Amino acid sequence: HELGRMYLEQAFPGKLTTMVVDHVETEDDVAAAIEKEVKAGCTIIFTITSRMLNQSVRSAAFYPDIKFYNCSINMSYSSVCNYYARMYEAKFLSGMIAGALAENDRIAYIADYPIYGMIANINAFALGASFTNPRARIYLAWSTSENYDRERFLKDNNIQVVSDQDMITPRDPGRQFGLYECSEDGRKLNLVMPLWNWGVFYEKMIQSILAGSYQSEENSEGRALNYWWGMSAGVIDLICSKNVPTGVKRLVDHLKSDIKKGDIVPFYGEIRAQDGTLKNKKDKAMKPEAIMEMDWLTDNVIGEIPTMGELRAEARPVVQIKGVEEKMK
Repeated sequence: HELGRMYLEQAFPGKLTTMVVDHVETEDDVAAAIEKEVKAGCTIIFTITSRMLNQSVRSAAFYPDIKFYNCSINMSYSSVCNYYARMYEAKFLSGMIAGALAENDRIAYIADYPIYGMIANINAFALGASFTNPRARIYLAWSTSENYDRERFLKDNNIQVVSDQDMITPRDPGRQFGLYECSEDGRKLNLVMPLWNWGVFYEKMIQSILAGSYQSEENSEGRALNYWWGMSAGVIDLICSKNVPTGVKRLVDHLKSDIKKGDIVPFYGEIRAQDGTLKNKKDKAMKPEAIMEMDWLTDNVIGEIPTMGELRAEARPVVQIKGVEEKMK
C-alpha cells in the first residue's frame, strides 16, 4: 500500500498530494488518524484493512463530503466503497504449477482468516491443481487456528509442495511464502508468488474519481460498489522462479494471457463441493457474487473451514467483521 501511495505522487504530478498515518492498531487510533487527515484537508481517505471498516463507516457519516474507501470485499454500505484484488486468478495458476510438481499428488494450502475472498482463493487453487493433475488433493490448514503447527502438519501428511502466505514479510523473513517445495534436506525452493500492484490499483481508482464517476458508483440497492479488479486490470500478476520447469511456465504464461483477455475464467464448468453438491453447472461461468460469498470447499480439498471457537483470540476480531457467515454463527 505504501508503494502504491508513492506511485500516485508520480502518476499525478502536481494534481494531488498524499499523506499517510501508520501504527494504527485500535479503533481509537483509526478515529484519531481519520480526524488528523480531515484536518489536513484530505478529500479521499483509504483505510487499508477490514479492521478499520467500522470506524470508516462512522466517520463517513460525520464527513459526507469526504470519499471513504476500505480495503475489503462484500461489505454492504452506501457511504464506504470497498476495494480488493481478484487474487483467485493467480491462485488458479499457482495451483496448476503445484499440481504439475506434486509427485505424490499431495499439496498443502495454508490459509489465514476464513473471510470473504479467502475461500475463493482456496477453491481456485484446488481447481488449478486438478487442471494439471486430476489426482491432486489439497490439504488445508489455517495459520490462525489454535492448534496450528506448520511443520507437523506437513510431516504428518507427507507433503512437499506448499502454498503459504502470499509474500515475504519483515516479521517472517524466511522462504516460506508463495508456492514452494520442501527438499529432502529441509531447504525451501520457492516456485511462484503473486504480486499485488497497488500503484496501478490506486491510479485507476483516482482516475475514476477525477472523471466524476464516484457519484454514480452505487447499485440498485443503494450500496456502494466493490472495486474487484484482477489480472486484466494489471493489479495482480504472478512471478515464477527458475525452479519452475520451462514447460510448466510456458503453459502458465499462455493461460495467464487468456485470463487477462477473459477467454478463461477459473470458476467455469461443473464444480462440486466436498459433500458432492453441484455448485456450478457445465458450460457456465460462476457469477461474481457467488465467488465472493463462497462458504464451501471443492471436492478435492481435505480440511474444513474453522469455526470461531477454533481460532486464536487475536484472529477473531477480523473474522467477526467479514468472516464466512454460515461457519461463524
